[in-house]
Formats: sequence, structure tokens, C-alpha cells
Amino acid sequence: MSEDQVEQVGFSGGCYWCIEAVFQSLVGVNTVRQGWIKPINGRTFTEGVLIDFQPETISLEVLIAVHLHTHNCTSRHALRYRYPSGIYVTSELQRLNAKQALVMNQADFDDELLTRVYDLGSFKLSDESMWNYYYANPNKPFCQTKIKPKLKALLDQFSDHVDSNKRRLINN
Repeated sequence: MSEDQVEQVGFSGGCYWCIEAVFQSLVGVNTVRQGWIKPINGRTFTEGVLIDFQPETISLEVLIAVHLHTHNCTSRHALRYRYPSGIYVTSELQRLNAKQALVMNQADFDDELLTRVYDLGSFKLSDESMWNYYYANPNKPFCQTKIKPKLKALLDQFSDHVDSNKRRLINN
């Protein structure tokens, strides 16, 4: 695999503003597109992100660990049907690695992980006015109360993977 090879994977598990900000903060993630994601055989779309990443810089396993530790992946909350915790893979190798990563990360949680692995089906991009929500609006109340705590959790557990420029913005 060459240094410039890029893979794609999707994630869901909460509002796309939150998920977008987390993955935008990571070194090795080239692009984060927020919108609505659906598995191949799924009937409905859910909020999520589609990311392009460099596996030589950040592995799928690290991305999955970041995802699990920055959203409520074990709660059977009332809105779980709208915000399923998911990993949307684009290859059989990603599927195998994702399932193994879930098994490995289960030990970090007291309750069962509700995160499921799906084959990526469709993705609909959100309106451009919603893109880069946190980093364009860090002082908005939603950003301060909902997104910033997730970014602080990211720094606490995965600081080695956080871009230094984003780290400074998160710490302000």
C-alpha cells in the first residue's frame, strides 16, 4: 500500500455535526463529508459522515476506536432508531477489520456495543451551509455543549492522532 493510497469508510451514531468535527480533527483523514448514509440493503438514511483517509497514517482500527469513544455507542436511547451506531465499509477486508475492532474495543465498555458493521450503500451530501459546522462556529451553544465535550474526549484518549492546529482550536 503506498503512502498516498486513500480508503473510504462511513460512520453514524449521532448528529453529523458532532461526527464531522471529530473526524476533521484527525491526522490522516483527508476529507469528511456529512449527510445521510444508508447501508446497501437499508430502507432509510441516517445522519452520518463519509470519510477518505490514508491507512498508512491512521488505521481503520484507530478510526473505529475514535468513533466508539466519542459517541454513545452502548445506549439504547429513545432516538437510537434515528441515530444508529454504525460503520459503513467499502470492502470485505474493511468488514473483517471492523468486526475485529469491535470485538477488541468491547473491553473498554461496561455495556454491550450497539455499533454494527454495514456495507456502504448510498450517501446524500448535506447542504453546504452545514459543512464544517464546529470549526466555523465553535462558540455557538450547540458546539460548546454537544460537540466540544466529544472533542475533549478525543484529546483525552487519542491526542497522538489529533492535528496540532485543531488541538489548539479545541483547547481554546
